[in-house]
Amino acid sequence: MAKKASVQKKGPMVRKKASSAVKVKKRVSEAGPVHRVAKKKKPRLATARVKKNEFRAGAYYAVGAAALAFTFLLLVYQSVTQKAHGPVETAKVRDPRVAQVLSQESGTPLELEMRRVNSLPVSERMDYWSLAVEKNPGLAVGLRELMRNEVIHDSAPIVPEKLDCTTYVETVVALSRSALPKDVFHRILEIRYRDGQPSFPSRNHFVEADWIPNNQKSQVLSDITLSVAAASKVQSRIEQHTLHRGEWIRAQMLREGLGRGVASSSNEVTDVRIPYLPLEGIENVMGHIPNGTIVNFVREKSPRHPVLVSHQGLLIRASDGQVMLRHASTGGRVRTEALVNYLAGMRAHNQKSRRWGWLGLNLNQVSSSSPLKILRNDSI
Repeated sequence: MAKKASVQKKGPMVRKKASSAVKVKKRVSEAGPVHRVAKKKKPRLATARVKKNEFRAGAYYAVGAAALAFTFLLLVYQSVTQKAHGPVETAKVRDPRVAQVLSQESGTPLELEMRRVNSLPVSERMDYWSLAVEKNPGLAVGLRELMRNEVIHDSAPIVPEKLDCTTYVETVVALSRSALPKDVFHRILEIRYRDGQPSFPSRNHFVEADWIPNNQKSQVLSDITLSVAAASKVQSRIEQHTLHRGEWIRAQMLREGLGRGVASSSNEVTDVRIPYLPLEGIENVMGHIPNGTIVNFVREKSPRHPVLVSHQGLLIRASDGQVMLRHASTGGRVRTEALVNYLAGMRAHNQKSRRWGWLGLNLNQVSSSSPLKILRNDSI
């Protein structure tokens, strides 16, 4: 009995040891897979990814090499084509009236355009460049960039960001009288300032008192108002007033903050006379107005306004013979419209109010001097 009891007591002790071994095995089994994944499975995954990335990189390199090869072949083809037929851009003459071989030309786009049109009469160059400035605002931007290093003693920019009626006409005249882009700067000074000397006092502020007379003196312009009147058998008229230039300059000093020297530079009083074709018979002169004519719109003298000419533009003859007005309106917008429509607006203004009424048109023509002639550099 005592032996059986001893056997029964040992039994449970063996089972407890066995259960402890099972627990140890479980812990080992739980830890085992972790070590196996870290040692065996992860390297296999990393190797697969590297091979996949290497495949992608190889594909990208192949595509890039193919693109470079295609670009090289395209450049070779274009080079061979240009040698055989000439440059595509320069082979096209925009104006059919210009018969020039341009395949050997080189230079900036503006220089090429000048070479294309400089063989035309000055009236047709005025037509060409006035339309170019209207349709391509980037042209004025390019001119400003061309002149960004030029310095003058005046508060007005050489080519403003927004062209007004006068600066638009000046820009077109300068382009029409320039052989090369570098000449445009000198040509603008030639027409904008008395004797080409850039300063506020010498600027042609008043069209009827400065701009027209000074440009006639320098042989840039010629007044054709009387000759057109005689050809069309229309009686021309003259408007006149007294201009107190010193008072006006002092007023500008206060407005723009200019120096005292500018304000005291002129106490001049000028008697101004300007011929014009009256609105009443303007339809009779349409057939006698040359293409590219500069038009100055004349108003009656007024104690409130120091000027007689308040607007300028260019008269362009369309293919159907109609006279068009190409001008810069308020806000810097350049547009082309029928002259008869603009005259109708002037007449409507006169009917509503006689205060500072419109009188008629003064006409000027740009001289036909060679575009190769420019101002001397020492005049600046």
